Amino acid sequence: MGIEALSRGALAAVFIENHPSSLDALRRNLAACRLEGVSEVLAKEAEEGLRFLEGRGGDFEFIFLDPPYGKGLARKTVGKLAESALLKPETLIVAEHSPVEEVEEIFPLERVDFRKYGSTRISFFRKAG
Repeated sequence: MGIEALSRGALAAVFIENHPSSLDALRRNLAACRLEGVSEVLAKEAEEGLRFLEGRGGDFEFIFLDPPYGKGLARKTVGKLAESALLKPETLIVAEHSPVEEVEEIFPLERVDFRKYGSTRISFFRKAG
């Protein structure tokens, strides 16, 4: 999703990935698309990557997460983002998750949209108010 955003004009993208083969594929794809100069890859667990980004400062307009299914990580990560300084008032969070994992509103985030695509669910969040 980040590579697609970059190809459509996003100024930069940060990827957090810790699975070795996925990390390797991500880096190869960024190189093949010549996007290394506008992307950053953090080889970290999601929670560690979020803490790192918070410590560095800054915020994001769009956050997409697609953690491994069946481990409760989508809800956990949305919960961490709800407490995070990485969000602007207009930040859109898109969480891809399995149909058995419910990812509902977590204050101050409200789910503004929900989609079903086969065995994939996508929940969209923004800050309430």
